[in-house]
Amino acid sequence: LVTLDGEERELIVDDLVISVNDKAVALAGVMGGKETEIDANSSRVVLEAAVFDGKSIRKTSGRLNLRSESSSRFEKGVNYDTVIEALDFAAAMLQYLAEGKVLKGYLQAGSLPTEPVAVSSSLDYVNVRLGTDLSYEDIQAIFAKLGFDISGDATSFTVFVPPRRWDISIQADLVEEIARIYGYGRLPTTLPEAGGTAAELTATQVLRRKVRSLAEGLGLTEIISYALTTPEKAREFT
Repeated sequence: LVTLDGEERELIVDDLVISVNDKAVALAGVMGGKETEIDANSSRVVLEAAVFDGKSIRKTSGRLNLRSESSSRFEKGVNYDTVIEALDFAAAMLQYLAEGKVLKGYLQAGSLPTEPVAVSSSLDYVNVRLGTDLSYEDIQAIFAKLGFDISGDATSFTVFVPPRRWDISIQADLVEEIARIYGYGRLPTTLPEAGGTAAELTATQVLRRKVRSLAEGLGLTEIISYALTTPEKAREFT
């Protein structure tokens, strides 16, 4: 496949492509193909809006050493809920700016999750990690600012994360959002507590020190060799 930059790319079975009649015409989520490039003579344009797996895009982009704005977007993730909206907006721009004629309807393959994702946590989990004393009402107000629905009580809560925030899926993500909106500057700063205990050597440590002291007194020298090595390499120094 020859991409838009004029380079010929050797594909492997794991690479995602856009194909026409079983022929690859674009490297999906990374870069279009030279053969289907839009130029001054183009009169018919097919618009495509899709969501590709970020891991697959990152592997293909890295293997081919081909970075693009497209690959960067898909690697980080895109909003599933606005794919059709983005397609309609692009068509409207072609109609308004280039006097294009937009045909009615569109073809769709597969389905995308558009329902909010429920992520549960507890007030103890949040407050222990942030060192705060936030109430359920405080947390409810924070997620209201983000446009997230939330339900719960004085001990636990569940946040319904909209598709536009695909980066939130676990409790730690909720804590990060709470800290960000609450304000990092408002979080209490305390030194970690370390229990004070009297230091005492074990019997093995005492014996090792006595042996080392005796050996040094006899004129011997201690050698500490590399711990992360192979037996073959270690024998080279014996």
